[in-house]
Amino acid sequence: MLPFNRQQFSLHNPRLGNPYNEHLMQPSCRRRMIGARDIMFSGLLKKEESKTDDGLYRLMPLVQCLSANRHLPCAEACSRELCRAMTPLELNGAEQMLEIASQAYK
Repeated sequence: MLPFNRQQFSLHNPRLGNPYNEHLMQPSCRRRMIGARDIMFSGLLKKEESKTDDGLYRLMPLVQCLSANRHLPCAEACSRELCRAMTPLELNGAEQMLEIASQAYK
């Protein structure tokens, strides 16, 4: 389970300086999610099942943290970001490629 870092979270809290509420995920969680997402995407693009599985395996600690810490303020943003990261798994062909491309630059 990932530790909750109140100081890092305050940097992304809308009441404390982020009025647009863009990324409420803690920076450490976001870095971990983006790294796992990129591994998963490269596996999807190259049709390498082992890389896709590795990316999903790296996302699992975030999913476990989310389910164990639903009461934390970052849980909603974490849930939203994880759902968005896993969207390409539900798509096929051109739709999948477009979703991967749209997420790759964020």
